[in-house]
Amino acid sequence: MDGLIKPEVGRWITWTPTVTQGVAITIAITYARYIIKDQTVTMMAQIELQSAGTPGAAVVVAGIPSIAAPANLGTIGTALVVDSGVQNYHGLVWAQTINDFRIITNGGTGFFGVNPAYTIANGDRLEFVATYEQT
Repeated sequence: MDGLIKPEVGRWITWTPTVTQGVAITIAITYARYIIKDQTVTMMAQIELQSAGTPGAAVVVAGIPSIAAPANLGTIGTALVVDSGVQNYHGLVWAQTINDFRIITNGGTGFFGVNPAYTIANGDRLEFVATYEQT
């Protein structure tokens, strides 16, 4: 081995997503990285949420590393929302548009924040891993 990173092998790259719930949420990134191999993007993050969202609004994560192929919209991964107050919410990472995603929780009938009704608060945490095809 020559010790060089080869493009076909890929490498993990740090990135900065944004989180909104009706308003921009202040975040502290514990970990947010992605890797691209051919046309496949895998991203993972652990994000500390430091401000309040808007009650009844969907939680949206944007600033994804690369535009998702339109045919790839739908379920692309798993998520965990750790409520600093009482419980954890597990769910699916749902590519809603080519630029962002939302979360559908286990037992929920809509996007997290709307159903189940939930408002992000300081001290909550969002974790996810997702894989999708880029354009």
